[in-house]
Amino acid sequence: AIGNNADEDDDNDGYPDPQDAFPTDAAEYIDTDGDRIGNNSDLDDDGDGVNDVVDFYPLDPMKFEYCCQKALIVAGGGPYFGNVLWPATKNMASFAYETLKFQGLKDEDIVYLSEEESNLVDGLPTKEQIRAAILGLTESESEAVEHVLIYMVDHGGEEVFKLDESTLLEAQELGAWIDEMHAQFDGKSTLVYDACESGSFVSVLAAEG
Repeated sequence: AIGNNADEDDDNDGYPDPQDAFPTDAAEYIDTDGDRIGNNSDLDDDGDGVNDVVDFYPLDPMKFEYCCQKALIVAGGGPYFGNVLWPATKNMASFAYETLKFQGLKDEDIVYLSEEESNLVDGLPTKEQIRAAILGLTESESEAVEHVLIYMVDHGGEEVFKLDESTLLEAQELGAWIDEMHAQFDGKSTLVYDACESGSFVSVLAAEG
């Protein structure tokens, strides 16, 4: 038994009392808009008057409508003999595409590279196509792009991603292309990398600081 005066986490929710907006309520720990209703219960976390379920930016009171994002999906590997992961790779890439569309992106906001035969696919996942797509993500005739998302799925290894049966993309190459993109773009980029040994990419690609 530890009294609350000595206990650093009174409600045992894993958040120390100084960081917990509700130190005696295990169901809540954060209150983004300061209305004394925890985010888990609050229907409008940022207090902008738009319910979270229809708010594309539920924690940003300055905006709620979808805007200014573009994405790249890379389904690597391909249907070569023995690639038992190809059906799952196709499914995950397709699911990523449908998820982005549901979130508000239009087809022209998404570059989809894959060997799958589909009218949604924009080209093959070659190094040349991936570099061109990354550099093109920041361009838009209708809006100022603020955020780009890159989703890559397939076989991976130590600092490598398998593009097809015989081609590997190295983390250093990908990092150089992303740096090249950021040289002309001051927005945010996010990489979602779904492959074995994906953690080996972190130290190579993480922004300094």
